[in-house]
Amino acid sequence: MTRTGATHPLDFDRRLKAVARFRQMQTAASLAGANKRIRNILRRAEQDVPLQVDDALFEHQAEKDLAAALVRTSTAVWPLVERSDYTRALKQLAQLSEPVDRFFEDVLVMAEDQDQRSNRLALLNQLANLFLAIADISHLKPRRLTHES
Repeated sequence: MTRTGATHPLDFDRRLKAVARFRQMQTAASLAGANKRIRNILRRAEQDVPLQVDDALFEHQAEKDLAAALVRTSTAVWPLVERSDYTRALKQLAQLSEPVDRFFEDVLVMAEDQDQRSNRLALLNQLANLFLAIADISHLKPRRLTHES
């Protein structure tokens, strides 16, 4: 996993504001939880994580769907990150909520088969790095809505 690239105060401020807006989205809590889970899985993996994903190793439709969604989303997100349009980039990433949730429901990442496990870790690593290009949302807590009486 890589770290976020915020090195200048203005860029940091843009990222912070984008995360504050993202936090208001319905998918924020789910994606923050998924990011935390991904980081924990990658940290606990007792192996080097390959950089490339091998589509031929996918067993479950949820793996295929997440990989396809990740490719589509990456294509949309990287140009936005290059322009420091982090709000729109996070909105694009929010579209990954459903395929990520389904992946974790249907797929055992730490499979017995070493090739399957490595491939799934590579997929999760790519996902984590895409989010980290903007911000580490794994510690994000959803904003609680309050109603005044």
